[in-house]
Amino acid sequence: MHSKNNSNNQEEETKKSFIEQARRAQIVEATIAVLAEQGYLNTSFSRIAAQAGISASLISYHFKSKEELTEAVYTFITQQRQEHVAAQVAGAATATDRLRIMLEADLAYMGTRPELFQALLEILFVGRSKTDAQSHRADVVHAGFMPIAEVLKAGQASGEFGDFDAFNLAIIIDSARDGFLGQLAVYPEFDLEQFTATLMTTVLTLIKKDK
Repeated sequence: MHSKNNSNNQEEETKKSFIEQARRAQIVEATIAVLAEQGYLNTSFSRIAAQAGISASLISYHFKSKEELTEAVYTFITQQRQEHVAAQVAGAATATDRLRIMLEADLAYMGTRPELFQALLEILFVGRSKTDAQSHRADVVHAGFMPIAEVLKAGQASGEFGDFDAFNLAIIIDSARDGFLGQLAVYPEFDLEQFTATLMTTVLTLIKKDK
């Protein structure tokens, strides 16, 4: 009997944990939408609750403050972005393929979800204190260009790519990518596929090894 009670309690705890995770995910998704549409300063628990179709008190149960909630949004977006790209790149055999897939996968993921990048911008440039904002922007920039730099250096080491400054070229590529994503959030009519093709043509020309 005691064993059965323990089993029932574990099942209840698992069910409760699943429900809480689903609710937190629902709140995060609603927050992304509100941040993208209303901006950080106009984002409130009441507006998020209206977006999610739940009560504001339920949000307060899961997140103590707006800052804690937007931090969860920041973590969610960056993790999902990185995991998506990593999964796509995993099977690439050459440095050229890794670089191409890395850029195409990221642009496809973020470009078809412009609200994600807009929400990131609101959190990073409006929602954080000056000190925190500088720290997090540095983290985002580092996470953006360092994987590119590593692939560029690997391609040079293997003799696949030509001679260039991998670090600075990675910054240029990353800036072009995020610059477009920032514009796309404001101008949804911009052509994602055309930009991706143009970026890849430019990058492949720059990294090509002279014969």
